[in-house]
Amino acid sequence: MEIDVALELNAARKAIRRMSARKLLAERVVVVFDVLRATSCIVTALANGSRAVVPVLTPQEGKCVRQAYGGETLLCGERRGIRIRGFDLSNSPQEFTREVVQGKTLIMTTTNGTRAIRYVLGARCILMGAFLNLSAVCRMVSGVRRLSIVCAGTEGAVSLEDVAGAGALIKYIQTSYRSERLILTDAAHLALITFENHEHQIVDLLRNSTHGRYLAKLGFEADINDCAQVDTADVVPVVDETTGEIRPYVLQPLS
Repeated sequence: MEIDVALELNAARKAIRRMSARKLLAERVVVVFDVLRATSCIVTALANGSRAVVPVLTPQEGKCVRQAYGGETLLCGERRGIRIRGFDLSNSPQEFTREVVQGKTLIMTTTNGTRAIRYVLGARCILMGAFLNLSAVCRMVSGVRRLSIVCAGTEGAVSLEDVAGAGALIKYIQTSYRSERLILTDAAHLALITFENHEHQIVDLLRNSTHGRYLAKLGFEADINDCAQVDTADVVPVVDETTGEIRPYVLQPLS
């Protein structure tokens, strides 16, 4: 298995342009990590019975999409960590309880995560990764030949928690499929080393990261603890290539 990691969105954009020019993007399985907090929220929402999540780039696009959907929808999102005015939910996993989201379609826009998801549209398969669902994602990608991991980062900068999440997935693959020969790029090696250096202090890693400190100042300390939990959800959110919706996938390995 060949594994590459884009450590932040600018690196992801460049890699996607290269792959698109060479018609390689359609061969890639992509896992997006935005640990604090978009992909963690998406995993939580789908684990709690949400019908689907629709990623959009702007609040205005979200409102237009909601009008098109009608029915049981919720507008979810943040800018600079704060719920967007007029939206139903922010980007806090604490809000995505079963009582709130079950059976509903969530239309979501975030500063970094939903942008990263939209950037990689056109890939063979796009999955959402978080510490919450590492084992589930690991099982699903077990037969993949070429895996790209995209770290959403924070406004164009590298985010420690996303790099560690990418490294955790690589470690899980390495440990679970020992007979699998892994070919890692330098960025993938960096991600793996980052996780291995913090494997037993994930909460502290998230709390001490730049974005973790920012969220704590906003009063979202509980979100940091929630997003640091490992393997609490056996669900893999996958982008439906036809509708653009993110839905829970019935677990079976890709090949």
